[in-house]
Amino acid sequence: MDFDLENPLTDFRHHSDTFTSLFLTESDHMPSLNYFLNLQAGDFDITIRREAIASISQFSCNFDPLVSYLAVNYIDRFLSCHGMPQPKKWVLNLLAISCVSLAAKMNKIEFSLNDFQGDEGMIFDSQTIQRMEVLILGALKWRMRSITPFCFVSFFISLFKLEDLPLQQALKARATEIIFNAQNGR
Repeated sequence: MDFDLENPLTDFRHHSDTFTSLFLTESDHMPSLNYFLNLQAGDFDITIRREAIASISQFSCNFDPLVSYLAVNYIDRFLSCHGMPQPKKWVLNLLAISCVSLAAKMNKIEFSLNDFQGDEGMIFDSQTIQRMEVLILGALKWRMRSITPFCFVSFFISLFKLEDLPLQQALKARATEIIFNAQNGR
């Protein structure tokens, strides 16, 4: 079954309690609470996250924006359980490339790891990227079908009981824009 960022649970349309399931499963796909507390308290170097997001944006610029959203979700979850005190730039780039690669694979987007080679002078062979992907997968306990805010947009819009399709689409587009901006700290 294809991964759908809005409907990550299998057989989504056949469960009457889907949104209950989403809420219950959501915490398994979030960074740890300590990660958010450390970010707020200044105990975590926020520039690490900013640099990682900048790298993800660069490496995923030719993909659907949902790929970058998912990659940032993966990097936040990875950093929340692994941490990276003052990593070198190349380590952050390797982490970012690997998260983008995993997100693109989840969205079944065809690409080559060679697409990332030479960016910012960074050259990682496929084997190095794949090893980092395995490290990320292990840290995330192989939970890659992330429950994100996109899963809930249609549900909340349906509560308005709007019959005007263009208005529904406009609300969804605005909600999506807000979600992207919030994730990137804007």
